[in-house]
Amino acid sequence: YLSGTLWSVLSYKNRWARIEADGEKVYEGSLILAGVANGNYFGGGMRLAPIAHIDDGKLDLILVRGMSKLRLLINLPRIYRGTHLSHSKISTYLVDEVMINGEKPLEIEMDGETPGNTPVKISVRRGAIKVLC
Repeated sequence: YLSGTLWSVLSYKNRWARIEADGEKVYEGSLILAGVANGNYFGGGMRLAPIAHIDDGKLDLILVRGMSKLRLLINLPRIYRGTHLSHSKISTYLVDEVMINGEKPLEIEMDGETPGNTPVKISVRRGAIKVLC
């Protein structure tokens, strides 16, 4: 995963996107990543959403706003450790629903699959799964 992540960083471009959370615009502009998470981990060990709780009935929205490839590479270890949330180009939101739209269609990646492009609406259904331990 790490080599794939490095390759992605080197080939990636900032994209324009409009992000709405719970019906309100939270961001519009240059974006590297809009991550919507229910749990902590993403992409083979990155702690993208280190404060996410799988049982809180909420989604964690993590926005990584316009950043150079060099700056992203420098901060990649912080993302793996989950210590990146204090970075000035990273914002987090605790939400029920997210709508993502791009100036041009943006590819969606979900659990290693690419099911389509933006626009996309993502929501959570509270208490949908009962887990017994």
